[in-house]
Amino acid sequence: MDSLEHLRSLTEEQQQCLFRSKKTEIAAISNPFLLLSDLKDNNVIPEKKCKEVQSLSGKEQVKGLYTLLSCLEKSPVKILLFWKTLLKDHIRKSSPELQALQLCLEKSEFPGERGCKTNTENNKQQHFPQK
Repeated sequence: MDSLEHLRSLTEEQQQCLFRSKKTEIAAISNPFLLLSDLKDNNVIPEKKCKEVQSLSGKEQVKGLYTLLSCLEKSPVKILLFWKTLLKDHIRKSSPELQALQLCLEKSEFPGERGCKTNTENNKQQHFPQK
């Protein structure tokens, strides 16, 4: 199963939690120009916000991108569109950080996913008695 198929198999809640767990990693990419441009071109983010973040540099750009991602986090539809954009070959290849993130997604290594379980899923887990 490829990364996008796996993401589609997750619930909206799990996608949102995964997005939240990777938000800081994504905000810290060394050159977000292509990612931001593609997000803008696909109407995932407004042009004004894209230009604002692109005009920043260094830590301010990381902070601006993080804030922008935090706004996206509130929209499950935008989160899936974001992942689709991030996983495009030309976007992924533009950043070593994004390549590492895709490898993580392909291996289904979702550190934040465990904390994303619904109450129903948590109730299904076996509980071991304490000694």
